[in-house]
Amino acid sequence: MLPMRWGIIEVAHKVGGQIVPMAIRYDRKNKKCQVKFSHPLYGEQLADYRNGIQELRDVMAALRWELMEEYSEVTAGSKFQIRWFFWKEK
Repeated sequence: MLPMRWGIIEVAHKVGGQIVPMAIRYDRKNKKCQVKFSHPLYGEQLADYRNGIQELRDVMAALRWELMEEYSEVTAGSKFQIRWFFWKEK
């Protein structure tokens, strides 16, 4: 995941709001979109901006990983074929 800025943490903490982490995966081939949400972050979780943004990033990365595990179409055999394609001599 790309680096995140803590401004959203600061705003949510100052106004007493919450942040609902989410991840999206879009399959262009099948034109399907999968979305995963996590429990909201609020209150003391957002008091320290640096730790808050790190927690948000970790939760979003975990959600993204779960989406990749659930909906990935790569199998062990296809990994071998991909590797063979790139390494075979011409």
